[in-house]
Amino acid sequence: MISITEFETVDQAEVTALILQIQREEFHIAITLEDQPDLQEIEAAYFAKGGKFWVAKNEQAEIVGTLAVVPIENQRCVIKKVFVTPTYRGKEKVGQQLLDQAFKFCKTVEINEIYLGTTEKFIAAQKFYQKNGFERIEKNTLPPSFMKMEVDNVFFRKKLER
Repeated sequence: MISITEFETVDQAEVTALILQIQREEFHIAITLEDQPDLQEIEAAYFAKGGKFWVAKNEQAEIVGTLAVVPIENQRCVIKKVFVTPTYRGKEKVGQQLLDQAFKFCKTVEINEIYLGTTEKFIAAQKFYQKNGFERIEKNTLPPSFMKMEVDNVFFRKKLER
């Protein structure tokens, strides 16, 4: 059984370890914690800006997934930090539960469009986003305040219906 809860300060070390392990060890992306200031200051980067950061925990209360949302201009938002540990990908629909939580939040704050960036290395993630109604877009069509990471080179948008 997976539970989806909001990030708490006590989750910081485990969240950081999970994300860095996936980025650096599994996918060999040359990125450090210092390259990700939002990951170092989750509350300031997400909650203080009207967003959310969720963690998925298994029965042992271990964090097995993360997803964050931050609103930007014109009733839009950006989804960031979507990570699921390899042993839980496709299992118990952890990624889907996290994304569904984001969709619910977006409806409550009247978001019309969701944007996200990823890397070409995350092929399964790209298929997952497309399965959930995201369309691939060009970098030059991103909103001005889109928070792009250097490793992002594939971008998606989803228009939400009311």
